[in-house]
Amino acid sequence: MTRTLPLLLLSAALTGCSMKTARFVPYASGPARFSAEVPEDWTAIENPAGDVPGVQFLAPPEKGRKAVRPYISVDFYARDSRQPSLEAYLAQQTRERPGRSAGAVGERPVGSGTAKEFTATQPLPQSPEFAPNGTLTVRTLLLPAASGFYELCYAAAEPDAPAPAAAFQRFLASFRAR
Repeated sequence: MTRTLPLLLLSAALTGCSMKTARFVPYASGPARFSAEVPEDWTAIENPAGDVPGVQFLAPPEKGRKAVRPYISVDFYARDSRQPSLEAYLAQQTRERPGRSAGAVGERPVGSGTAKEFTATQPLPQSPEFAPNGTLTVRTLLLPAASGFYELCYAAAEPDAPAPAAAFQRFLASFRAR
C-alpha cells in the first residue's frame, strides 16, 4: 500500500498536467442543437442524415495499441422521434441484459438543467481491432430539453477510462443546448 500510494499520486498529477495543457476548441452542431468544448485532437463524426441527430468524438488512437478508443457522443431525441420520452428511454437503457449491467440512476447538473445519470458495463467486442479481453464502461447522462432530450455518453475500455474522463468533465461543463 505504501509503495502504491506515491505511484497513484504521480499518476494523478501527470493526468492532471496533461489535461491542463490539452487544447479545447468550441464545437457546434446545428442538427443536434448543441455547442460544447472538445479536445482539438479528437475526431468528430456526425451521425448520418436520416439518423438521430448527433455526433461522436473519438480520442486519437494510441500508437502501437489495438484497443477501443475512448469517445464522447451526443444524440438528440426529439419528442416526435423513435423515443417517446426520456423516462421510457431510461427504462430501456438501464434494464439488465445478458453480458451488460447498468448501475443505479442518479442526478447530475449539466448546464442549466439536471440530467439522469447511470453507468453501464459490458465485455469488449471480440475482433482483431479491439483488445482481446476487458470491459467497456459507458457513462450516460440523459438531459431533458424543451423539445426532447439529449443522450450524452463517455465510453472507454478499462483500465483506460480515467485518463480521458477529464475531457468529458470539460465537455459537460461547457455543454449548451441550443
